[in-house]
Amino acid sequence: MERPEEICDSFEGPFAPPPSKEQLFEAERKLGHELPPILKQHYGFYDGFHGPTGAWFFYSLSNLVETTIFLRSESYFPKFLQRAVALGDYGVGPCWLIELGRPEVIVEWDSEMEGEERVPLEGALTDIWLSRKKWYDNVTPD
Repeated sequence: MERPEEICDSFEGPFAPPPSKEQLFEAERKLGHELPPILKQHYGFYDGFHGPTGAWFFYSLSNLVETTIFLRSESYFPKFLQRAVALGDYGVGPCWLIELGRPEVIVEWDSEMEGEERVPLEGALTDIWLSRKKWYDNVTPD
């Protein structure tokens, strides 16, 4: 179950105001499909947010559209990206995606992976973000 309120409590802001219904509609028009409900739920609270590394853990709506369209436009990328939405990353290469036919599954993909390879992640999107944050919060500089 998704808990956008917990994201607001757990991550440092600032959180941009949620995108308008018109902005969501325009994003869906550009993508050629509706956004998965899980993403709409989070966009109801904020327009993306940064993680501990300063990277977009959850892309702003405009970044989501731009990144997704880029990943779909390059013929050398895996074919599964044609039916996926890029939703964020943690600043070290891989990005998180939702495949349109499996909106309950979050996958991690890196351009260095072979062929159609991607890694399914366990748990709700909120839990994935919180677990990655916890990992970074426990990293200590040498």
